[in-house]
Amino acid sequence: VAGELAAWRLGAQRIPEVASIAGARVLEIGRDALAAEQLPLAREAFTAALALPLGPDDRCGAGFGLADVELASRDYLATAAALLEASKQGPAARRLEALLRRAPILERAGDLEGAAIAYQTALELAPASHEARAGLRRMLAAIGRHRDLAELIAAEAAQLSGPAAGKLYAELGALHLDQLGQPDAAEDAWRKAAQLDGGDSEVRRRLAQMLAQRGAWSDAAVYAEELAELVPARDAAAALRYIGERACDDGQGEVALRLLRRAHALEPDADGAWLAKLADLLDDIGASAEALPLVRRLADAADFSEDAAAAESAWIRLADLSAHAGQEAIAEQALRRVLRERPGSGAAAERLSGLLRTRDPRASIDVLWQSIRSRPGSPETEAILQSLASRVRQELADSSLATSILRRWAEIAAEPLGPRRALL
Repeated sequence: VAGELAAWRLGAQRIPEVASIAGARVLEIGRDALAAEQLPLAREAFTAALALPLGPDDRCGAGFGLADVELASRDYLATAAALLEASKQGPAARRLEALLRRAPILERAGDLEGAAIAYQTALELAPASHEARAGLRRMLAAIGRHRDLAELIAAEAAQLSGPAAGKLYAELGALHLDQLGQPDAAEDAWRKAAQLDGGDSEVRRRLAQMLAQRGAWSDAAVYAEELAELVPARDAAAALRYIGERACDDGQGEVALRLLRRAHALEPDADGAWLAKLADLLDDIGASAEALPLVRRLADAADFSEDAAAAESAWIRLADLSAHAGQEAIAEQALRRVLRERPGSGAAAERLSGLLRTRDPRASIDVLWQSIRSRPGSPETEAILQSLASRVRQELADSSLATSILRRWAEIAAEPLGPRRALL
């Protein structure tokens, strides 16, 4: 057989008429040799066939034959080269097969650009080929051709509908934002994804965050609320709090209140700064009764030993809100707690004095006197002492206590003449 192959090759070189018929026989010799696992002879025959005049189908077959020989010999680059030759002509299905065999070989060899070209050519040959499309997407991502990848995904998404298209638009949005830095294009893709796939929670999460960042609060709230319907209660509450807090910080009280209220309903035991924001928003609309339990939680969580000023503020806020809601007993308890922890708190003393004034005038005056008596001199302190002495005379008729208050006023007064005259 080897001698016959040599004869055909020599005859084709010397006699042009022989060349036209030699190709088919040389190709047959190669196929027989491959079947008999005579790889050197098969390689020689297929290589010779490709150098002779052959029809498209036979040339394609010769390329496949040579590829099989090289693959059996573990020469993968030579295999890829033979498959390239096979892909250039012949039946479309065989050309596609050659390209889809060539691309993974190049990919494994590290020639990602070459693999991308093979997959791209295969996709042009067979636009419906899932293997070609998936391979091309993988290669474009691997070599960083993100713009080409975006165009490929967009074209595929436009041909689909429903959740299948939605998933592609979701991927496209992430590509536009994360790799291409195109937030407008990302938003457009994600809006399409949300419209097409009602169950995609992640695209709604990213849309809500993106819209919040640019201050589109109404739309951000809508997507956050849609997200909340798709995920567990804890995750839903976290997403609503995230958007709600930022809306609050941006002065969007109505949106913030709606989202934070719902977050609280979903996860009522969650702690954090958002509780104070929700309490403020509720207080702003006059919903004191609804805000009161939140403010109580904030007060209970405050620690005088760690931050006395913050704890005082939390308990005074509870007192103010309780008084506003008609819960005077709670307000009194809160203020007494502050005075136990910080006896010099003028704010707590003045509020408690005001609460007690009608039902227990003496206790009202005593609370204020105990708070003010050791305070250093200032115009504010002098005014309080003067008013307190007047109250003692009018409400209690207690000249001894009034005298003590006036003497203290005289001790700290910048102009002692006034308090001394009051003592006379």
